[in-house]
Amino acid sequence: MTRSCLTLCLIVASGTLAGSDASDSRTLKINALSAFSKSVPRYGKAEFAIDLQGTYADPFDPDEIAVDGEFTAPNGRRATIPAFAFQKYERQAIDNREHLTPLGDLQWRLRFSPTQVGRYTLTVKARDRAGSRVTSEPVAFECVASEDPGFVRRSRDDRRYFEFDNGRAYIPIGANVCWAGSRGTLGYDDWLPRYGQASCNYFRV
Repeated sequence: MTRSCLTLCLIVASGTLAGSDASDSRTLKINALSAFSKSVPRYGKAEFAIDLQGTYADPFDPDEIAVDGEFTAPNGRRATIPAFAFQKYERQAIDNREHLTPLGDLQWRLRFSPTQVGRYTLTVKARDRAGSRVTSEPVAFECVASEDPGFVRRSRDDRRYFEFDNGRAYIPIGANVCWAGSRGTLGYDDWLPRYGQASCNYFRV
């Protein structure tokens, strides 16, 4: 999970995809929408791959291309989550510096954390710079019960403190580690397991 987050941050920060042509000039179309899993634990990660074509030069500019997922929960409530451009990389340390090599083509991904047990449905909508709009066929997945305590929020009893969704107290223990060295994200592979061994539950990147 940490690696995925760090890779995404690198993509967004660069604004372009090194070694990859991210532009597209085809007619807007959602060729396929597929779930990585049909069953997701409550507060877990539901992830979807979107096979998308459209007219855009910059996948990070919503005026060029906007892709959103509309999730409908078991109780009928809806949530709209933006999709994102995803590029897989191979990470290597060469002369003690991180080097990234793109693997495969640009993909579109969508991630969501369900909070209710039961059946969810997802519909993806896309709009490109030409003004074209398309909507996918809905897909469904099941959210099953889990022992996950949920998201961290301000305490309902005392807003000076934090708690999980299930009411259990959360006390953050960690550090600010948002400046990597010459080894880039490879440094986090060394640091974060050691933080975990020290019972840390928080870090800032």
